[in-house]
Amino acid sequence: MVLNQNAQQTLQKVAFLGHAKDTRLTGLLNNPSVEVYNIKGTSANTKVQAMDFDKSVAFFKEMFLAGMEKTKRIEAPNTFAIDLLDLAHLALTQRNNTDTTALEFLTKSLSAAAGRDVA
Repeated sequence: MVLNQNAQQTLQKVAFLGHAKDTRLTGLLNNPSVEVYNIKGTSANTKVQAMDFDKSVAFFKEMFLAGMEKTKRIEAPNTFAIDLLDLAHLALTQRNNTDTTALEFLTKSLSAAAGRDVA
């Protein structure tokens, strides 16, 4: 069991960061073919945890639409890799005068836009 867990962790590390000795194996985060997209109205160091409801919703909606544009509208993103603290922030940030959280709003609206569940 432990061996399998170590193997899985190694595979994930290589997938995200590449292989330390074999430079032919680049990861998702350091691959030169992966473009960096700058969200309008945010700086490179803007943290989701510092955003209010409206800014966080706009941030993820723009990211979703950029994904659709990148695939020439053939595919709609249905999964976001979100830091655990950012996810908690979205789940705890409520829209003014309602009990709807940013996470609930995004899940519902992006699922409708994608035509399938977005997580």
